Order: sequence, then C-alpha cells, then structure tokens
Amino acid sequence: GPELLRAFWHAIEKITILDPTCGSGAFLFAALNILETLYEACLDRMEAFVEDQDRLDGKPRPEKLSDFRKVLERIVTHPNRRYFIFKGIIINNLFGVDIMEEAVEICKLRLFLKLAAQVEPDMAFPNLGIEPLPDIDFNICAGNTLVGYATYEEVKKAVTSGLEFDNAMGKIEAKATDLQKAFDSFRLRQIQGDGSVPTEDKFELRKRLKSLDDELNCHLAGEYSV
Repeated sequence: GPELLRAFWHAIEKITILDPTCGSGAFLFAALNILETLYEACLDRMEAFVEDQDRLDGKPRPEKLSDFRKVLERIVTHPNRRYFIFKGIIINNLFGVDIMEEAVEICKLRLFLKLAAQVEPDMAFPNLGIEPLPDIDFNICAGNTLVGYATYEEVKKAVTSGLEFDNAMGKIEAKATDLQKAFDSFRLRQIQGDGSVPTEDKFELRKRLKSLDDELNCHLAGEYSV
C-alpha cells in the first residue's frame, strides 16, 4: 500500500553507507547497484499508484498522493530516470574515506563517469545536454579513519570528562546541528533542478566544517596530552 511504500522510500533515502577505506570505490559501486534496484522498484510503484488514483478520479488530482507526484516531477527535470536514481544515491547514500588522495579522486571520477554514461549527448543543447555533475567532495574525501572521534558519544565523553566552565559541549552541539542543516540544504539543492550550487556556498560550508574539525582535534590532542 501507499503507506508502506512511503515509509520504504523515506528509509532508503536516508540510508548512509560508509566505506572507511574506499580506495577506488569497489564496495561503493556494489552498494550503488543494490540501491538502484530498490529506488527503481519504489518509483515503479509510485507511478502505478498515481496512475490508478487518476483513473479512479477520472482526472489528475494533485492533492492526492502529492508526495509521490513531487518525486516523479523531480525526475522530469533530469536527463532520464536512471540518471535521477544514480544521482540521488551518490549524493544521499554513499560516503567514502581513504588515506590516499589519488584513490579518492579515482573513486569520484568513476562515480561521475557512471552518471555521465546515462546521458545521450545531444548537440542541440548546451554542454551536449549533460547537466552539471553533483559536488561530492563532502561525500568522498581523503582522510585517516584511524584518527579522530567516530561518534557523537565519543565527543561528549571526551569534552565533558573535565570541568566545563565555558559550556564547550553545548557550543559544539550547536555548531554540529547548524552544520548538519547546511549540509542537508547543500545536498537538496543538488538533487533539485540541474543541481548547480554557488561556489561560495561550498567554500562557506568547507570553512565552517574546518572550524569544527579543528576544535574537535584540539580536544583530541588534549586527551592524549599532545
């Protein structure tokens, strides 16, 4: 039924898959292929429910199954449905880290090529009809997964282990919550329309992320008496 489909769609949109040593992306590509079939099945059912509803009503009623209609309308703004599915998975679901910067760049390039391969070049359109590729620098990045805090609980335990005179944990929590909202907005804008996001927005996000990262690293260094 629509309720189960709705719950399932929201669930797979929020699944996050992290490969902490992603290399050139073999594991992430396997996850991409599995998620594609789930996305495809959901969209097929959405289309069927909307068509059945319109047939019962005798004409389209936008207020009925409006959330399904909005998802299907977003597909039309992209080159094709397969492109829409892969783009959504790459932005929302896949995350990777690797200590080798070259491997990270190869992984991102492979994901971009997977997207571009879904589009038939058309000389009649600007950029051959290929929309701007999504920005996944925050999804796939270089780093050392053996160093740093892994969870919010680890941060809380480390920061609140001593006397807190300046409400450090409260400030970190506020920054993290605000940063999460900015990330969500950044990703949402890439899925909607042609996916273009102003460069300054990305730089601002990166600046705020570095500020929080530096603060957490200071706490971590203090914990190990560095």
